[in-house]
Amino acid sequence: MAQHIALPSRQKLSVDQKRNTFMEALSAEIDKQHNAPPGCTHADYIDPARTTTRNIIARWNYKARKSPNISAVRMVWYRGFDPAHNLNPRSLQNVFNRALLNAAARHYIIDLNPHNPTPLHAAFAAAMAEAREEPASFVARDRYVSVWNSEKAGEFWLLNAAEEGGVV
Repeated sequence: MAQHIALPSRQKLSVDQKRNTFMEALSAEIDKQHNAPPGCTHADYIDPARTTTRNIIARWNYKARKSPNISAVRMVWYRGFDPAHNLNPRSLQNVFNRALLNAAARHYIIDLNPHNPTPLHAAFAAAMAEAREEPASFVARDRYVSVWNSEKAGEFWLLNAAEEGGVV
């Protein structure tokens, strides 16, 4: 006599259950690409409670702006909305900035009139090292975003479209 094989239940899921399952899977996949701390994950970004933060980011045209709303600033940096302001160590902008920082450090060793790194440059170097060596830690990257967001920090070296290889 043949054995009975139990098949999985063919219970129909509601539309809401299907949507929630899909969004959880999508969020997990996106978060694999963007290593972000709690509060900046994809699920946080699409959460209805975060509409104020999303509206601020949309008003900024998805570019980093210095603002007292640090949660919106962090979301832009960690989610990588702005190519010129992101925390991905492999992005062209950050590779360019690391090369300039390394050149400045060598210049400091050779030249009698050195170009000392600013607190922003030191925080950037620590953030990029943390992103490469300790991707689960966010202390240095959060410090860098806070230093950048301060009024006195200035700006880092930014590539324009022609330097990025874009069509002018």
